[in-house]
Amino acid sequence: MQSISDVYLYKTSCDQIITSPEKWLGDSGNNIPMIGWTALIFCNHMINSGQVKDGFVMKCSKYSKIVNYFVQGYRILPDNPSNQSEITADEYLNDILNNSYHGFTIGPADTMDSFSPLGYLDTLLNFNQRSFGLGWIANSLTENKYANYFNTAKTQFQQNNIAAIQNTLQTVLQEVNQDSSSNLTSEAYALLRYNIAR
Repeated sequence: MQSISDVYLYKTSCDQIITSPEKWLGDSGNNIPMIGWTALIFCNHMINSGQVKDGFVMKCSKYSKIVNYFVQGYRILPDNPSNQSEITADEYLNDILNNSYHGFTIGPADTMDSFSPLGYLDTLLNFNQRSFGLGWIANSLTENKYANYFNTAKTQFQQNNIAAIQNTLQTVLQEVNQDSSSNLTSEAYALLRYNIAR
């Protein structure tokens, strides 16, 4: 019902590059733990009901994960209850969290302090399961196929069979390329493809 004027994602610890659609401004310096994009209201470039807009990009050279997004309709900023000239960062953040529509997408993951192969495979299993739950994987047959690959890789790791793990993960990369046209959305494809390819 409302035109969308703002889009937000949580910041991560990795160095991020943000890109904005035409007539939108990207901002990561607003003293809150989020990166935001704001439409230039006077140019009438908000996202109206039924419209689609791409070009909201947050890049990081690290891994990706499932993240929350927040979108806000055009509204007047909340009054500052303390009668100061500007609302505080906490008030601004609370407005985003409480006055928005939110869901899930993919975004950069925080930098890993240490790498655990079994933890990494468990993360891939979790991404697979959550992607199916979010509708990013079309059917349980596809979700089970990838779960079997990751569980096989875990068994191969416990057997210290590194060559077999590499073959299994290479097979996953081939399968996600095939499934990307019908069984995986771009979100599931990116989570599986790019987290394995690294």
